[in-house]
Amino acid sequence: MAEQNVFDKKTIEVNTMAEPEGLLEQFNLPPGFIAFVRKHSKLIWSALICATAVVVAVSLYGSYRSYTLNKAASALDQALQEPDQKRSRLETVIREYGSTPSALWAKVELMKMHEQHQEMSQAITLLEQLESESSLPGLLKPLVTSKLAGLYERENMEEQALAAFKALSAMQGFEGEAYRGMGRVNETLGRTDQAVANYRLYIQKLEENGASVQGDPTLMVIKSRLHSLEQLQ
Repeated sequence: MAEQNVFDKKTIEVNTMAEPEGLLEQFNLPPGFIAFVRKHSKLIWSALICATAVVVAVSLYGSYRSYTLNKAASALDQALQEPDQKRSRLETVIREYGSTPSALWAKVELMKMHEQHQEMSQAITLLEQLESESSLPGLLKPLVTSKLAGLYERENMEEQALAAFKALSAMQGFEGEAYRGMGRVNETLGRTDQAVANYRLYIQKLEENGASVQGDPTLMVIKSRLHSLEQLQ
């Protein structure tokens, strides 16, 4: 029987029927890993599709956020440059771009306008909204609280003023101002013991911070008040 030639038609047909290598085999991956991938291919593809969708969504949101921030900044700038329409434009910025820094500063500007026009209830309402916002920058928080406490005191809302000054006393760098404010309010309410305690804390805080007290007119007034109140105890 003649030896089979490698070029024999039947041999070629058998060879061509051999299973070709897959893409994973081309990368010389371990057989176990290849088997795992093929077994869980549907789950893997689902995870890849979900991951791709998340990346695309985040990218689109980032682009939208940048677009919104730019529009809000432009609207705020326009509001500040048009005095005749400033109030209505600031209100528009707050209403349409409420989650942006521009809306935050629009509230600050609008609050100042309310105060200038003696519209204290509106100014207080805006400050209360600002103070309650979780996105309020840390450096702005004590300034808002201090301003709010001052307006409460000015409008004879003593209990609210005390609460605001108490919150302010927990903010680093503003303790002295808070104790002085609480002393004033308690003095107005005739709470001599509390006022004395507050004024003493104010003086103590100044000394702890090493502030210059020589010739300080505010400190001189507080010491005079403290002395008078101590005489009443």
